[in-house]
Amino acid sequence: MNNDSSPPRPTMKTPRLLCALTGLLLLGGLLSCGQEDGQTSGTSRTSSGAGGQTTGQGPTRKLGYWEPLTEGVIHAKPVLEQPPARVPPEVYRRNRREALEMVVKKLSGGWGQRSWNFSKELLRRDQSDEVVEELIGFLNRYLASESLSNVAKTALQVMGSASSPVYAQALLSAAAHSDRTVREEALKALIQSGDEATTDQLMQRFSRSSTREKALFIRILSQQWPATKAVPLLRSVLVDSGPEGPILREQILRSFKEVEAAAETIRGSLEDNLYRFKGLDRITAASFLHKSGGEQGRLDLLQMLSEETNPKILVLLISGLSQRVPEASLEFVDRRLQQLNSSSGDAGGDPIVQAVLASYLGLMGGAAEVARLEVMARFEDSRIAHAALEALQGKKARLDWIAKAIQSATGSDLTMALESAIAARDEGSVSAILARLEKAEGADRWRFIQALGRSRASAAVPALIGLIRGEPMSDLLKGEIDSCSYAAEVIANVPDCEEALWGLYKDLGKDLIRRSLVIEALGKNALLSQDEVGRARKARIHARFRELFYDPQTPPRERLQFLGNMVMHSLEMADAMRLKRMLRKEETSERVFEDTINNLLFELF
Repeated sequence: MNNDSSPPRPTMKTPRLLCALTGLLLLGGLLSCGQEDGQTSGTSRTSSGAGGQTTGQGPTRKLGYWEPLTEGVIHAKPVLEQPPARVPPEVYRRNRREALEMVVKKLSGGWGQRSWNFSKELLRRDQSDEVVEELIGFLNRYLASESLSNVAKTALQVMGSASSPVYAQALLSAAAHSDRTVREEALKALIQSGDEATTDQLMQRFSRSSTREKALFIRILSQQWPATKAVPLLRSVLVDSGPEGPILREQILRSFKEVEAAAETIRGSLEDNLYRFKGLDRITAASFLHKSGGEQGRLDLLQMLSEETNPKILVLLISGLSQRVPEASLEFVDRRLQQLNSSSGDAGGDPIVQAVLASYLGLMGGAAEVARLEVMARFEDSRIAHAALEALQGKKARLDWIAKAIQSATGSDLTMALESAIAARDEGSVSAILARLEKAEGADRWRFIQALGRSRASAAVPALIGLIRGEPMSDLLKGEIDSCSYAAEVIANVPDCEEALWGLYKDLGKDLIRRSLVIEALGKNALLSQDEVGRARKARIHARFRELFYDPQTPPRERLQFLGNMVMHSLEMADAMRLKRMLRKEETSERVFEDTINNLLFELF
């Protein structure tokens, strides 16, 4: 779900809250909830393809709401020293049902971007009976008004993002709406939130639907139908020679790419039908067939490889062959690249071809392949070298030359050595980076601190913890960020830093400034990746955030920081009721804390 989109603009007047919610602005980024999964903030960067890595050319702004170091002291803005500018005149008192109704109501827009995004995220995560009932009722009310169909589409998007069949029948009904855009939005939602029975009913309309809708039907059945049902229909589409044929054939390939179609569905549909695809679609189809277990796909890729000379197409073919049993095709790939080098210039030695070959070799990881990758890792072309180093991750390889290069290199050679350590995630290079960091001065220090984090090496964690604990140095890029803050910024990239950060948080005692940096790092580390390991890490960290937030012994400013990290990612309806009870009990004497919680409840619930 795209949280950066804008709320719908209903053509009918929408009721608004009477109270102002601008008091939260006082906290700056404290309760900001636009942070994307897997990203760290606070530095200029470019995407590196390894979720969450800081890869920019140095820090360009302050971390969170903390000021940079000034004459030996990190200063904090007076977050809790004055109340918000405007506070609702009443204390939040909605009951659970009323709060849920308001959360759903805010899907219609008119309460601000953040409350709209929060409603979508909470309703996506919470699939309790009461939430499902309220959301379906909301959808039906807006479907009845054609002038408000844009609001209905927001509800449909939420139902689709939930990836739950509890919404299947409601989506099926919406798929018959008179507004074409509503129908298409409902079909998109059914791709993830449909089920087999709903798809059975839906596909009765396939033959009399528009080409656009048929394309969505194909994606739905690829996801929701078993192969025994999906294959006959998909094969009938593939043999269609009418005007829709080329469009729908392309949609079949797109559906296999975008949804989790069963291997049996892919294999059964494409076998004996590869000849129906042309150009790049033929390579895509053969790659899918090969990946799904069809030997015909591999043979077709080999045939195309034997005739191809364009480096960009060679990359696609070799990548396709790597999808399954790469060892079965390695000898042919090697021989073909050698032929190209001898007969067609250096097409086989083109850097992009050699880079994909390195990735291919890394899939096998035998002694012979590792030896070849060790040689490729020292090529001058960084594209080949980095691909080889990434392929060597987790393998027993001789990489001591990286640490040696870091020890003495300067200028661009040092940059290349550091990038090599990062690409290889070389634990052995950490000590060399630390040695250079100890001698570095001024803005040069940031590159070594950054390299420690980007290496994602467990060995870097103690050093980064030491930097957070240590004497802050303000000369990082002319004082725009201090060394303690920057170390906390980049340590979030290391998957294994969680335990060490919690230990540091406890050891820091009353040092609330550094503790705030640790909380920020933990919040970012929780969002480092979306795989199974990443989701488990997020659950652990947010469970601890919740525990500390509700502990009245936790300092108020830290409680707000914990809450700010949870808002968009784990705050639930149960939290709303607990926050309401907490306000009524007046557990804290900090008025700004209570006002901030009160404002937050009115804004979100």
